[in-house]
Amino acid sequence: KVMFSIMCMEDVMSLLNSGETISLFISFIALIVAIIALVYTAKTFWLKSGLEIRGSYSIASSISTEDKYIAQITLENLKDRAIIIFKIYLRISKGIYLEIDDFDQEPLILKPFEVYYKKFDPIDFYLVNTTRVNFDQLLDNYDIKKEIVLSTSEGKYTVKKWIPRWYLVSDYFK
Repeated sequence: KVMFSIMCMEDVMSLLNSGETISLFISFIALIVAIIALVYTAKTFWLKSGLEIRGSYSIASSISTEDKYIAQITLENLKDRAIIIFKIYLRISKGIYLEIDDFDQEPLILKPFEVYYKKFDPIDFYLVNTTRVNFDQLLDNYDIKKEIVLSTSEGKYTVKKWIPRWYLVSDYFK
C-alpha cells in the first residue's frame, strides 16, 4: 500500500507540473494578446491626435510672364481626422511669406487621408502693397530653405515632410 500511495503522489505531481505548464502557456498567450491590443490602441491614438501633413510644390516659368511662379501644390493628410485649412503660404525666407491660396470665405476641409492638388496658371507679377517684387532669385536659390506653412483651425502648421516622387529622367541621368 505504501508503494501505491507513492506512485499516486508522483502522478499527482506530474499532473500539477503539466497544469502549471498549461497555465504558463495561457498566461503567455494572454500577454501576447494584451501587447497586440496595446500597440493597436497606441497606433489608433497616434492617427487621431495632432496634425501630420506632407506637401510638395513646383516652381515654373512661362513665356507669358517673366517672373517664376508656383505652378502646383500638393498636400496629403496623414491623419485619421479632418483638417480645416484657411490659407496656404510658402515661406521663402525669414519673415517673407508668399500667399499661395486663400480659403477664408470657404475653408478647405482636408478629409482623413485625403490629397489636395491644385495647379496654378502663370502669374502677371508679385505685389507687396503697390510695389512690384521679383522673387526669382529667392525661388531659384536652393540654399534657401523654403517651407509650406498652413493657417489651420489649430493655428500655424509648418509642413515638415516632402511627398516623395520618382522621376524617370533622374534615373536616366544616373
